[in-house]
Amino acid sequence: ELQKRFRKAVLDSAEVYMSINPEVQWSVWGDNTANAIRLMLAAHELTENTAYLHRADHFARLAVDMFLDDTSPLPKFTSQDNFYEVESVTAPSSDVWMLATLEMRERMTMVDEVERHTERIITEAGAWDCTKLTNSVASLSLGYGEDGERTLFLSRVEKGFATDRGLIVDDLDLIVSDHVNSIPTLEQVKPFNGAYRRKFSGKHREPSTAEYGGFKDVLNRADLTLFNHSKQQATVRVTATYHDSWDDREEKEYTRTIAPGERVIVECIAPEKRFIRRIDFDSTIVGGIKLERFAFEMTPRSKLNPLTPEPVPIGLD
Repeated sequence: ELQKRFRKAVLDSAEVYMSINPEVQWSVWGDNTANAIRLMLAAHELTENTAYLHRADHFARLAVDMFLDDTSPLPKFTSQDNFYEVESVTAPSSDVWMLATLEMRERMTMVDEVERHTERIITEAGAWDCTKLTNSVASLSLGYGEDGERTLFLSRVEKGFATDRGLIVDDLDLIVSDHVNSIPTLEQVKPFNGAYRRKFSGKHREPSTAEYGGFKDVLNRADLTLFNHSKQQATVRVTATYHDSWDDREEKEYTRTIAPGERVIVECIAPEKRFIRRIDFDSTIVGGIKLERFAFEMTPRSKLNPLTPEPVPIGLD
């Protein structure tokens, strides 16, 4: 029983890292990045889901962008510094993420070559035709923006993606990732890194009042086209988990009754100051309902910033 609880704790933590990239607005440390990579390796060992290796590879490539440049062969102390340093004789050094990357690459060589990479799909105006996926894959990278240079990473907790005229929605979970647009310098983040209030009472967390730059894109809308291939009526429940950069804030259920041969669109729109982190599906019939089209809208997180409060006049008395 204890083993089951630890397993769930590891996979719950890994799921968040499948959704959220490093917070590049603040300094990112090499040992923190190494921990994220090794968490993905642990999740892969528990589930044999290659998507975790794909995510570990993503973090390793991101680390190269954050910690290496042309000025020195040594990695930077943090993503916003310009020097190398060993914290102490016993503490992790700035290059520990390189060792984690080597662990990841060694693990990757044990995977079949066809499974070593995320399936990259260029979408049409932010819409993915799920019926055109012809093979089973562990994770998906949906290109969007100009020339599809930005990507929306999709994965599942313990399974991959298989399609037959669409994705069968039975117990389908879509773990959605944000996208890092750029690695900012210290000068670039100074306008946003003022004081912010975030209290923790032990009972609930207060929303952060931090102001964010446009260094990340987040998913704020998804239009899901569902089709009933069966000969009986089905009820489908779509549950969207909404996040606010710190925590999952709420879930919203969208329920549709779909007749045989009917096609419906479920619109998941994040409320103000939230974005979509996860989408779960459930159906009353087995194998009949399929997700045919996944249309999405990514937006810079800076547009979700809390509004700056108006100054309160101080009376003379």
